[in-house]
Formats: sequence, structure tokens, C-alpha cells
Amino acid sequence: MKEQLQHIFQNGYPGSDVFIDEVLKPIFSEDVITSIDIDIIDSPDKRRRADNANIFSAIHVADIDRVDSDPIALYDVTLRPGSKIQHSRVAIKQFIASEAMTFTHAFILFHYDNEAQRPWRFSYVYKERTTAATRATAKRYTYVFGKDYRSRTAVERFLELARSSKTDKDFAEAFSVEALSDEFFDRYRELYADFVQYLTGKRYVKESGKWVEKTIHAPNPQLATSFEGSDKLVRDYIKKMFGRIVFLYFLQRKGWLAGNRQYMHDLFYHSELQDNFLDGVLEPLFFGVLNTRPEHRSSDVASLPDSDKIPYLNGGLFQQDEIDERTCTIPADYFKRLFDFFDQYNFTIDENDPEDAEVGIDPEMLGRIFENLLEDNKDKGAFYTPKEIVEYMCRESIIAYLLNGIPEHSHELIRNFVETLDADTLNDEQRKYLAKKLVDVKICDPAIGSGAFPMGIVNILSKIYIALGLVRDRSKMKRHIMEQNIYGVDIEKGAVDIARLRFWLAMVVDANEPEPLPNLHFKIMQGNSLLESYKGKDLSRLTKVNIGEPGSLGLQNEDAELLISSLANYYSESDHGKRAKIFNDILNNVRRQIFELTQSEEFMKDINDLSANDKFFLWHTWFADVFANGGFDIIIGNPPYIDSETMTNTQPELRSIYKKLYSSARGNWDLFIIFIELGINLLKKHGIFSYIIPNKVIAAKYAEASRRLLCNNNLKIIRDYGSVPVFEAAVYPCVLLLEKEDSISEKVFQTMKDVENPARSAIIHPSVFNSDLFWDKYFINQTQLNIILKISNQPKLSTYSVDIKGAATVAEAYEIKQVLSELDSSQTEPYFRFINTGTIDKYKSLWGTKKTQYIKDAYQHPVVKTTDLQAINPNRVAQSSAPKIIIAGMSSSIEAVYDEGEILAGKSTSIIRGEVHLLKVILAVINSKLLDFWLRINFNSLKMAGGYINVGVNEISSLPIHASAHNNSSLIDCVNRLLIQPDDTISLDEIDNIVYHLYDLTYDEVLIVDPQTPISREQYESFNLETHGQP
Repeated sequence: MKEQLQHIFQNGYPGSDVFIDEVLKPIFSEDVITSIDIDIIDSPDKRRRADNANIFSAIHVADIDRVDSDPIALYDVTLRPGSKIQHSRVAIKQFIASEAMTFTHAFILFHYDNEAQRPWRFSYVYKERTTAATRATAKRYTYVFGKDYRSRTAVERFLELARSSKTDKDFAEAFSVEALSDEFFDRYRELYADFVQYLTGKRYVKESGKWVEKTIHAPNPQLATSFEGSDKLVRDYIKKMFGRIVFLYFLQRKGWLAGNRQYMHDLFYHSELQDNFLDGVLEPLFFGVLNTRPEHRSSDVASLPDSDKIPYLNGGLFQQDEIDERTCTIPADYFKRLFDFFDQYNFTIDENDPEDAEVGIDPEMLGRIFENLLEDNKDKGAFYTPKEIVEYMCRESIIAYLLNGIPEHSHELIRNFVETLDADTLNDEQRKYLAKKLVDVKICDPAIGSGAFPMGIVNILSKIYIALGLVRDRSKMKRHIMEQNIYGVDIEKGAVDIARLRFWLAMVVDANEPEPLPNLHFKIMQGNSLLESYKGKDLSRLTKVNIGEPGSLGLQNEDAELLISSLANYYSESDHGKRAKIFNDILNNVRRQIFELTQSEEFMKDINDLSANDKFFLWHTWFADVFANGGFDIIIGNPPYIDSETMTNTQPELRSIYKKLYSSARGNWDLFIIFIELGINLLKKHGIFSYIIPNKVIAAKYAEASRRLLCNNNLKIIRDYGSVPVFEAAVYPCVLLLEKEDSISEKVFQTMKDVENPARSAIIHPSVFNSDLFWDKYFINQTQLNIILKISNQPKLSTYSVDIKGAATVAEAYEIKQVLSELDSSQTEPYFRFINTGTIDKYKSLWGTKKTQYIKDAYQHPVVKTTDLQAINPNRVAQSSAPKIIIAGMSSSIEAVYDEGEILAGKSTSIIRGEVHLLKVILAVINSKLLDFWLRINFNSLKMAGGYINVGVNEISSLPIHASAHNNSSLIDCVNRLLIQPDDTISLDEIDNIVYHLYDLTYDEVLIVDPQTPISREQYESFNLETHGQP
């Protein structure tokens, strides 16, 4: 069967009868396939939809019956000769989703009329079941077959499908794009590691879920002679070479490597320089051909096969830089394995859509490789966003932008159009409105990475233009979007190069001949987004244009006026020489303006290129056209997630500069915090903001200033992915959508069950939302929210006469470690028993019964002598000698114990000191199931792996303690019994019963807090709080 499938898949379209006999019957068996043979284009409306999609005919050929699932319909769709299926993707998607095709599962064979040698497609389509309130969606996954297309993946998967039970899951796996991408990336990473190991002798291996570098063998001598002994230089060198090669496989698929779709394979296998392939063949191809105009190519590259038929690329990827000047020889066997690996896959230059994907390697892989491959990216906080989330954020941002300024009764109509791309319901006035809004839109990603979000925007805008019938030349349409609508900045030059090349690939999908890259140098740029200053000088005023002040836009000097006109000329100039002159004029103009500002020739001496560096970014200079109109319409992206500790250790000076510039940089702030402030500042009034960031923003103390900033604007949607493994690392993200205006609308809080679908949604009124800066509670259902609000209505613990502190500073913790010892039975000096998180349970210390883990050591009976603690800090002696509550710092619930003054608490704990009577009441309340419930919900976004929450001073201070709790003597009686017998379940249940009544919960609400409560309804409802405990 394997050879049979290979023969079918690697040749022209065989016809539906042969496909059924040779492919489907061996997989399903003949007796479950029923012939239908019905023409489904049987009405004028269906004919119109078919014509829009360049469909000549569509036949319902057969049905495939399945025992436990819906049958699978088989359709044969013939496309008009001369048409291009990639030009009809939107219309085909609409045709499939329409009533013309009534199925939940289908196979569709796409081929061209009387053009048997052209590639053909086999698609699996699944229509999700929908209600009247939701839009119908059809997800299509497609294999492309024919001459020059690889069949390995399809053959392997169809053979596996034949052996399976043919469930929906089996079909999803057979057509899975994600699984193919994961397989490709994993194998790519292994080959990359082989090359790096050959030179360095080292390899990153995964141990306990983490990548760890291991020495495998001695380094190659070239590490010292060519790479100055730097492992990082080697990794950068190999990464860049691999990126260039994989890009050429995309170009090869288009047929632009001398028309040979096996050019790279042939280049290696027919070469006489295989043992020196990198320096002898690849680098001349990269630099002498791809980076050199044909008229300027030297005779040295003539030996490369058909070099005169290979286009010049001006995207930056093939520009020779310092690292490329090194001499490096890698054995031929390494390249053989690399090319054999690439040759097994189909590459498509059309970026996949989450609902319409080709089973192959698409240009998104360039971004995934760049952002996920390198170990160094972990320090940069770079995480690659799944395309489903990218598509959602881009679509919702565009919709929110389009809804600005139109009557509310039109909102649903516009939303439905963007989601379905069905323009039949729009009138001429609405079409004109959409066209004008989209032509002028200005969109920016201030941390562009490899371009995922801008590419998502390009794809959505392209589909909308096509649906509105505004497009004649698709390539020019995409060029307009890229040159006029999209802006981006990233601190990494490599990211900018990849983003520009992805844009170029998106444009050439629709081009018949190779074209130069769009003029994106002043659109997709390298720079530090967060700084528009250098050496203490504010550079934001070079063009004298202020964000949000359209009334005072007069340009105040000739240089500024000349700069803006020069930038416009640069975008429109196609002649390479003239454009180079404009480029130099622009840079000289800016240098003159900086000199006028600083009166110093030395000020910029260490900056080679004002338009591409990692020190600062001139927002108001390079994007002056945007700020002349008040700012961007949309800011979107996934900013870096560098935490405060990493920044403090690696970039202390930069962190200090940021703190002075951004008002939200408070406490132990992470880098994404100030990117929020930057993004909102870059918007014009009513602009749209959408980020995917760590969900710590929902409740972390350090994010309070950011939440206040978000509250001061119109935050529309928060999607929490806290239960979804979005990223490989232990980072739980959320998505924000905001309009820059005073907060007036209801807020939608969604908890996600996967990357696409919400598990639940809640709508919160702005008056409730704006009064509270801790948002975890809003992701729950209304009944739970009512309970939380009822509890939260009581005074915070911080308002009581108690002292709440961390038990020790980091510095003290290490000093204590030096004097910590096991208890000696002969010891006579006074000491404190030592406990830490892990040896604290509710109402009891586990000292002596469980080992205490502390800074890489374990102790059974740890103690610290009083004199030693006195030497470290006398205040800690007073603190340890006093009555107190000690609270574990890392737990899935509150775990607190009372101490009379005999225990020293470790650094991962917090303590509460105060009057003994009050302490015991507080102990009872915070150890109750109700306060556990409140903590888990209010700080859900702060949970870590295993569901643990870091319970610190901020969290403890916010605990709501009922105002009348301190008058309840029964609570103290229960606590006194539990301090003697911590497992006294009667007292534990009594405390829970009292606390539930203190906070006025109904029994039905108690069941929500604790579905397994031992308290019966009769016991609860007969309980009288006022008389309880009285004789």
C-alpha cells in the first residue's frame, strides 16, 4: 500500500474513481463507501458563490459511513483552468461554510479542469456544530500532491489511519499541521545541536524539563582559531546559516531558484566541494548571488548552477556581516543529513490560517525557529505566540478599530463581516466606510520579534480587501499594507531581518516574477522601543510633534519638514541608487537635528546607525507621519517577559533608567509592565491596544500601577490562559484588549479552556471593576463572585492593630544559614526552634516530625542559638520571642500556626504580631475553608506549577477579617483546643461553621465553597451565631 500511495500522491490528479479505489478503500474498506454523484451547485446563489471561488464544478461523489461518528462526505471540486487556488482561499472557505456543502466531516479533492499536471489538493474539513447565536466555522486541513511535492508525511499518516479506529481524533492527527510543525522543529533543533556540538564539543540536553548544557567531547580547534573560543559565536553562526538555508527552501518552492524545485538538493549532491560546502558553495551563493545585483556579480559565482537565474534579495538575511567573515569547515556528512531532512518536507510560502491550513512547513516556522531555538532567547523573555491567539488578537483589534465612531446598531453587522468575510449584507455606504478606515489605519508592534502579529494583521486586512472587492493586483495590495499600515520595532537585528523576510514571502505569494523587498527600512526597524533618549538627552522632540496634541502640530524647523518629506520619498522610490541617496540624506538630517539639540559632535560617535541600534528608538522621528495625526490606531504584540530579578542582575543601569521614565515601574516590576505604559502612550485617542502578557498583571502587587492605568482607559476584554499550556516555559499569559479613552463600557473576563475557546465568560460593570484593582475574582461565575464580594466587604487585615512582616530579609536568610544547626541534646544555651515553609501546617508546626529544607540542606531538629540571632539582628530576637502567627509562604492554601515565642521563622514565611486574643481570632479566620476559597480566587493568577501560591505580606494584608470576629469567644475556644490537638475535626468544622455565618453565607453558598462539607443543611440553618457557645 505504501508504494501505491506514493505513486498516487507524487503524480497528477488521478480522478475521484481512482482515488476511491487506490486510497480510500484500502483505508476504510469498500463496504462503507456509498456512491452519491450529485452536483451540489444547483441554484443561482450557489453558482454565484462557486464563481467567486473559481469553482467550475462541485460533485458530492460519495459518503463514507462510520459506526460511532457522523459519515464523511467526499466531494470532487474542479477549479477553472488558469486560476490559482491561493487567490480563492477566502471565497472557497465561504463556499465550504455555506449551505452548498451540508456535512460535519468531509474530504474534498481540489484539482484544475484539463490541467492534470498541476498540483492537486486533498482536504479534510470539519464543520463545528453551531447554534443560532454563533457563526458557523469550517476548519480545512490540506495536503498538496503532484510532481515535485513530497509525500512522506501523507503516506506515513494514511497508513497509520488505515490501522486506526477512524475516530474524529484519528482524522485530526492524520491532518495535523501542528504535529508536523513540532516534528520539523524538533528534528531541526537536533541537527542544529549536531552542528554546534561538532565545533564546541557541547550540547544542550533536556533534564527534568529544563535545558542544560553538557560537555560531550573536546572542542574542535576551529572554536579557538575562528570563533575566539566563544560558544555563543558558534551558536549565532550556525543559527544564521540554518536560517538562510531554510529560507531558500521557501524560495525554491516558488520556483525562483532557477526554476528548479530541488535546487538545494542538487546543489549539494552535484557539488565537487562537499567537504568545504559552507565556505566554497553556500557563502558564494548567499553573498555573491543572493545579496548582489546580477550586473554586479563577479565571475567567481559563475560556477554555481544557473546563478544568472537566481534573483537578488535585499532583505538583509544574505548581507555579509562580521560573523560571516570567519573560516569554517564542517564535514560533508553533516550537510548531507541536513539536506536529506529538508527534502522530506513540503514548504509553502503562504502563511497558514488557523481555519485553513496546508499540511506543510509555512513561513511562520522562520519565526518559531528564531524565537524558540536559541538558548540565549530565554534571557530575552521571548516566547512565540500560537497562531490561534495571534489571529484572535489581530481580528479583535481590527474589529474594535472599525467599530469606533459608528452607531451601535451597526456593530454586529461589522463584526459578522470581519468574522465571516461575507460582504453580501453590507451596503455601498458601509463598504466605503470600511475601505477608508482600513486604507488609513496605522498599526504597530513595539516588540515585533519575528513578525507574528504584523503578519497576522497583513493576512486579515488582505482577506477583508478581497471580500470587499477592492483588489486587482494582490501583490500591490500587500505592498500597500506593508508600506502604509504596518510599523514595528525590535531590539534584536535578527528579529527585524526575519520579520522583513516574512513580509516579502507574503507579497511574492501573488507575484509572477521576483520583486524587491518593500521599502521597510523605516517601517520595520531595530531599536530599543522603551527609550527615546540617550545619555540623558530627550530625543523625542526632534520633529516637534507631540502625541495626542493635533492642535499644535506645526513643524518648527526646516530640517523636520525635510525629514518627513524625505521619508515619504523613500517609501515611493524604487530605484536602488536614488533610494540609497535618500537614505543617507535622512540619516544626515537627523544627525544635524541631534547636533542642534546637544551642541556636541561626540554625542552620537558610538552609534553607527541612528536607524538601527539597540540603545534607543526615535519614535517621533522615524514615525513622524503617525504622530502628526496623534499616534497609532492599533498597538499590538507580545512584549518580552524578563523578570525583575533577571533585569536587576544583568541590566541594573538600564533598569534604573527605565524606572525614572515610567510611572508604572514600581516595586519588583517585570519588563512587560513598562511595555504596557509605552503601548498606551503610543496610541492616539480612541486607539486600540492588545497585548499578550503574563497573567501576573491581574493580581500582582507590582502590577497595581499598571492596573490603575488600564482602569483609567476602556479595558474591554481580558482572556486568562492560566490553565492552558500556551508556552513551553512556566509562564501563564493573558490577553488584554483596550480602547484609549475613559472607562465606560462593560468588561468581558474570559477563562480559557484551550487556545481558542473560553471555558466561561463574565461581564463586569465598570463601576464594580474600577473600584477594585485585584481582578482574579472577575473570571469566576456570578454565584462565586457574589460570595467573593460578600467576603471582600469586610475590613482588610492591614487595618487591624497588628504588625505584618516578612520573617527575614534575603541577606539575613544567608546569615541565619551560617548559624543554623541540629539540636544537640546536651545543649544548655537558649535557642529558638527554626521552621520554614514546608514544616507549617494549619495550627501546628511540623518541627521534628518532618525535615526542614533550607538553602540546599535538610534538618530534622533545626535550631538557632539566641546569642547568634542577637548578633545578626536584635530585632529578630524580639520578634521571635513574641506571640505571633507564622504563615507558610508557598502553599495551595493558607497554612498558619500560632507560636507563644519559641520559634524563629524562615525567610519564606510571614509573621503577624499583636495582642494574643486578636491573634487567635485571626488564626481561626485565616485557617478557615472560606478564606482559603477567597485566597485561591483572588490570587489565582499568581499560582505557580502545582497550583501553589506565593502567600506574602501583600496577600496576607489584604485578607478580609470580619469586623465582629474578635467578639466571638467560641473561635478562641476552638483555637485553644486545636493548639493542643491540631487534628480535632470537631473544632475545625465548628470554626468553618462560625466563619460561614460571620460572613453571612447561605448553605447553598457553603456548598460552592466546600462541596464536601460535613455540615448538613439542617445543622447549618439551625445554627445561631449570637447564642452559639453560650451555656
